[in-house]
Amino acid sequence: MAVVGNKNCPFCGGAVENDATICNQCGGPLKKAPEPAAGNPLKMTHCPQCKAPVSPGDILCMACGTNLLTGQKVVSPEKQAEEKADRGILIAVAKWVSAALIALVLAGLVVFAVLYWLRDPMGEAWNQAKAGNLELATETLQSYIQKNPERTEAQFLLAKVYWHGQRYDKAADMFATVAKKGESNARDALLLSLLASEELAGNAPEQREKQLALLNSLVDSQFAGDGELKLLLALLEGKQGDFGRQRRAVDEALLYGAEAADILPVLSYALDNDLAALERYVEKRQTDGGELNPEAQAAAGIMRLSAGQVESAVTTLSALPSISPHVDGWVKLQLGALYMRQGEYGKALPLLADAKHQQPENERAVFLHALCLQENKLTEEALSAFDQIVNGRKVFAGQAALQQAQILASQNNLDRAAAMAREAAELGLNTARQATVQGQIFALQGDALQAEQAYRRALSMSSEYAPAYLELGLLLISRNATQEGLTQLDQYLELAQTDPVALHANEIELLVAQIRQSQE
Repeated sequence: MAVVGNKNCPFCGGAVENDATICNQCGGPLKKAPEPAAGNPLKMTHCPQCKAPVSPGDILCMACGTNLLTGQKVVSPEKQAEEKADRGILIAVAKWVSAALIALVLAGLVVFAVLYWLRDPMGEAWNQAKAGNLELATETLQSYIQKNPERTEAQFLLAKVYWHGQRYDKAADMFATVAKKGESNARDALLLSLLASEELAGNAPEQREKQLALLNSLVDSQFAGDGELKLLLALLEGKQGDFGRQRRAVDEALLYGAEAADILPVLSYALDNDLAALERYVEKRQTDGGELNPEAQAAAGIMRLSAGQVESAVTTLSALPSISPHVDGWVKLQLGALYMRQGEYGKALPLLADAKHQQPENERAVFLHALCLQENKLTEEALSAFDQIVNGRKVFAGQAALQQAQILASQNNLDRAAAMAREAAELGLNTARQATVQGQIFALQGDALQAEQAYRRALSMSSEYAPAYLELGLLLISRNATQEGLTQLDQYLELAQTDPVALHANEIELLVAQIRQSQE
């Protein structure tokens, strides 16, 4: 049976019915009063929760706050306020910690962004390149340039990376791009672009055209007045064989005050066949209190020689001060050839010997020396020298074989002479002179038919070759074809007027007169 009576609300202390489940004063939840136990709870002497002593009739345990009637723990208002204050502190601390954490995260993100935007991709790429990772360096710079196309220094660095990777075509193009922007490093970029193209020019001649196009486009615009670049343009024009443009570029460079070695303007005038410009340059140098350096003097002497000013050329070339062995050999070769043309073989021989010694790779010097030995009647030395040329199978091999044939024929070694004449043809010397020498050897061997065929072959190759008319005319007269022979000799005499002394025109004219008198 339920306990009848009243009880107090554990929350507000108000009186409520024993069987009430909600306090009608504060709305607090209530427990239904339990059936009375064997003992009366109002007579308890110790708290059932904390075991603290209580007095009979106590409703609350003052030690732990337990309702001795319901067994529920009741929190005092002070305790509630204290717990609420503690919870507020905890919430405030949690909020502060959360804010601090958010601030730290945001700060980290800001630092990351700053580091990202302030990073140095060019330095990073250069370190990659120095470490040998050129491909990664290239990718880094290409990506950076794509986002920052105005960064000329990045393009310059990319060109350097291309150069280190021996990608000279790309290096040349990128350096050219930088040069055209006209910034502080434009001149360096231009020179590096030209150098990169030069690395390829040996196997790709079109690179020289690119060099010239680039230099021409800039030298008269953003680099106007730059004498050094004009000199560089002159060298490139000369390399391409455009000596007229080279000479004009040299003149402009000198006008801009460029300090050019004398040899460059002298050679530009010589190659452009402008002797008057050369003489004006020499006169100006002398007026300014200077004189040409030895190499330039040598070039001027050779130009005068080619222009037919033999006396002036010989004076200049014979009085040269000490010059480099290669230039000295070149000068002596020209003087030796001059003396040979003048028939002064004794003067020519020592000059050509020195030229051959100083320029052993110069095939013309080697051949002219052998020819001069022959003209000086040093036949055995000449045969040996010609033999080396023939065995070398180079430019003058055919001419050397033909000279051997003539020497051997004069020694009556006809079989070997005929073999050398044939070898001359096999070496590519199919000329009127070769056919005439071959005909002379056939005639000495007594084979008049073969000789006549050889002479006529010579004339079919060149109707202006006088010796073939002479040999054919004499052969025909010896075979009693006098009239036809005289016709050939008349043709010879007509051609001989170009150099009557060397071609013995007087002797042949006297012979022809004697033959005609004998027929009267």
